[in-house]
Amino acid sequence: MKRLPAKLSPLLFLLALLLFCSISCGKKGPPTLKAYQKPLPPTLLEAIHRENRIILRWDFPKKREFGISGFLIKRSTGQGFAKISDSDNNSRSYEDYDVKKGATLSYKIISRNYRGIYSNDSNTITITPSNVPLPVKNISFTIEGDSILLSWVGLGDDILYNVYRSH
Repeated sequence: MKRLPAKLSPLLFLLALLLFCSISCGKKGPPTLKAYQKPLPPTLLEAIHRENRIILRWDFPKKREFGISGFLIKRSTGQGFAKISDSDNNSRSYEDYDVKKGATLSYKIISRNYRGIYSNDSNTITITPSNVPLPVKNISFTIEGDSILLSWVGLGDDILYNVYRSH
């Protein structure tokens, strides 16, 4: 049997060591498809009309933010939905200033993961901005013990009022 030259033995040893390490140094698991799954959709979308804007708010689990790159905000004026904005994965609100009084607007939000895969749509919400109601009439108050009772004449059954207090 022939012996290998002395210079070749260390090289063969290193090659065998590398081959052994590549086989036994950590088992590769089967590929997963989690990165390709649809992310969760946003939930509980709501819209609030304030002066010259629509404020949209929605929910999304904080513990799932790491898996999405952001949210896609879509609006429809009756002819299908179009993208109006993107927001970060930690956002839960958006303000739309492109609002016209009397125009019916519908909104929905979609989450997107880092691979560009979109979730199902959130709930769709429809809102028609209207003019701010006129001030109430005949406002009065009565002191009863340690309370103040406010009363006024409203302008209709479908109008709600915010009451503010200051010192």
